[in-house]
Amino acid sequence: MLLVAGLGAETFPRHEDRPGWHPLTAGRELGDPDRREADRHALLLALLSTSDRVALAYQGGSDEDGRERPPSTPLADLLAAVDEIATLPQGRVSRKTF
Repeated sequence: MLLVAGLGAETFPRHEDRPGWHPLTAGRELGDPDRREADRHALLLALLSTSDRVALAYQGGSDEDGRERPPSTPLADLLAAVDEIATLPQGRVSRKTF
């Protein structure tokens, strides 16, 4: 089983937060590293590496005020694709929300 946690919109993928003096903040060139793309790629590799079950988790609510927090865009896209194609017998969706 594969467990990937921390897939909330606030934490995944990482944001580009470089200081103003960093050379990559001036302008991006072809081939410059991109943390967001690297994180998305790492998630894809993790999903492709498993042949059994997958559990993807994110914090769905705020600790301070209980407001709902959305999943990250890559996770939301994956969940939407699962909702479209994967169903169990009797029409039940194969996705679980806790």
